[in-house]
Amino acid sequence: MSDELNKKIIVATKWSVSAEIVAKMIVPLTNIVLARILVPEVFGIIATVNMITTFVDMISIAGFQKYLIQHQFKSDEEFKNIMNTAYWSNIIFVIILWFMIFLFRNDLSYFLGNPGNGTIISIASFSLIITGAASIQDALFSKNLN
Repeated sequence: MSDELNKKIIVATKWSVSAEIVAKMIVPLTNIVLARILVPEVFGIIATVNMITTFVDMISIAGFQKYLIQHQFKSDEEFKNIMNTAYWSNIIFVIILWFMIFLFRNDLSYFLGNPGNGTIISIASFSLIITGAASIQDALFSKNLN
């Protein structure tokens, strides 16, 4: 049992480290490429969208993932119930955040120096709902060392 657990930990660590490296490197690399090929006005819109989505994504995954990974549940039933609650709570929270972005899209675009691009910000921010849904599944994989 110990060898199997050690193998699981090693594989999970490799995947986790690889995923973190790729996730942290892909944004700066794509920004470098986009900065070279796009005109400054268009790149400014993309930078604004990245800033908003990164900030909201950081807020949306603040507590659910860590709790699901670190807490020792009394039974599988309790874990499933809490995971289900966390999933739906996270989805609802992200939808509310996206709706706030949608409502204040023009104010956000003006405040962040890209007036008139609110619609672009709200459409691009729709991806937050997908990442919000995937974050709980990611926590489940991490807890099971997958």
